[in-house]
Amino acid sequence: SICSYADCVELLQCVVNCMKKSSLKTLCLREMEGVPQCCEVFDCLRCSKIEELQFGLKFRTLLPEGLTDLVECGVGQCRTLTKVTMIAGRHQTLTSSILKGMIQNPSLEQVVLLSCDFKGNGALLVQLLQNGRLESVTLGHSFLRHCYNITPRDIASAIGCLHDNTSLKELTISTGTDQSENIQDVTEEDVLTSVEQSVKENTTLERLTVYSQRSKINWRNVAESILKGAAANQNLRELELLMNKDYKEY
Repeated sequence: SICSYADCVELLQCVVNCMKKSSLKTLCLREMEGVPQCCEVFDCLRCSKIEELQFGLKFRTLLPEGLTDLVECGVGQCRTLTKVTMIAGRHQTLTSSILKGMIQNPSLEQVVLLSCDFKGNGALLVQLLQNGRLESVTLGHSFLRHCYNITPRDIASAIGCLHDNTSLKELTISTGTDQSENIQDVTEEDVLTSVEQSVKENTTLERLTVYSQRSKINWRNVAESILKGAAANQNLRELELLMNKDYKEY
């Protein structure tokens, strides 16, 4: 486990050498600079024996050339991986590559995505939740490292695809946005009905958490659909919905 707040080139080179010469099972790299050695880490990951990976970039650090493709390949092709935590430093392209890699990997059981930017990545999020093998998905952490630009429609689409999912036990979505204007709620009845039915009919989900904080995101309709479905679900043990303080009337 390495947490680097300074130049991490030498540290990462040691990690790469270790990955090439040993059967490393767990690797935790946090607060990394965007240096070329990050590419080598994910290039080695493809053929490694790592079971749990935690990798985090500093906030909006510059990405080295080729990193996004190698992240997708590394996460997608390492068949020993069961748990992955990725801190994307607010990069949309890196978020996309992480999601694509996770979608391709049949061995993953738990995924945690922090400081990811989901603008334009809503469809990939749905694909991730449709794979039917993940047991736990965390998208952002409340009050700490929430994800960005997960819209009410993304939330509705993600939850609406869970009715056939027979593996997922925990789903957490914590979202914020940089945009100053209000992000509008979903109004289509068929979409809202799909959310309600999905929560109602899912037989494995035990914990569902949705936060929207420090942002003007209006998702009252989606929240009400979640509540209606949860009221009819006998398996759900814990439900937590937290709306932004700007919508006190809720």
